[in-house]
Amino acid sequence: GRERESAIKPAEKVKQVVVVGGGPAGMEAARVAALRGHDVTIYEKNSKLGGQLLLASVPPWKAPDLANLIRYLETQVKKLGVKIKFGNELSSEQVAKLGPDVVIVATGATPLIPKIRGIESEKVMTANDVLAGDNDVGNKIVVLGGGRVGCETALFLAKKGKKVTIVEQFKSYADEMPPASRDWLSMELDKAGVNIIVNVNPQEIKDEGLIMIDQKWRETAVEADTIVVAVGTKPNGKLFEELRNKVPELYAIGDCLKPGTIGDAIRDGWRVAREI
Repeated sequence: GRERESAIKPAEKVKQVVVVGGGPAGMEAARVAALRGHDVTIYEKNSKLGGQLLLASVPPWKAPDLANLIRYLETQVKKLGVKIKFGNELSSEQVAKLGPDVVIVATGATPLIPKIRGIESEKVMTANDVLAGDNDVGNKIVVLGGGRVGCETALFLAKKGKKVTIVEQFKSYADEMPPASRDWLSMELDKAGVNIIVNVNPQEIKDEGLIMIDQKWRETAVEADTIVVAVGTKPNGKLFEELRNKVPELYAIGDCLKPGTIGDAIRDGWRVAREI
């Protein structure tokens, strides 16, 4: 119902626009900026566009929809003549040397690593590592974090035949999800035999697994070959901060501004591209 106020209008002045990051926020910003007539280039450090969507689309039950979203955004930016440079993780100096009129930073977020003893162990990896297939996991797995990412990663592993336990410090899990989606995920976790432990605080990672303390200060342990960290993300805003006062116009969008949903990232890209 906001079509009239959200119309995409041609820009009064054509600008050289550099978008750093080819995730959903960056691609949407590039798409809308190109629609308005700007000269747009995306710089992506990896070999393909998609950002976190590539990892989010790994679980089979999410793959079709998210893969289609990646294809849509990628197709649109190519149709509109957006230039795409892969394998480019630019420094602030390199960005400034390009001489852009506008820089849109869409560098995403990085996983939060909790400060608990033993976290540097070789048996510890992030949910991103698991979904990217970068590491081999054992048969007994503890997922630290019962948010959406932790629960979906746990289900992904359980469907591969792993024995999975989710450890969450609060009294419930996946609270950020819409009720219908949470109910479905909860049912699937139960069917897959995922054990969920809530109201405990992780204390230490040892060779045999994870040591926890419950609300009554009782120490318990759960065996694990692999500990998967999924306790959230933090903005990767380093490039944005380094570019302050070095380029004429500078914007941060998506998770590098504030970690959120795919919809949040796309709205950010759309909003900023309409302003430049």
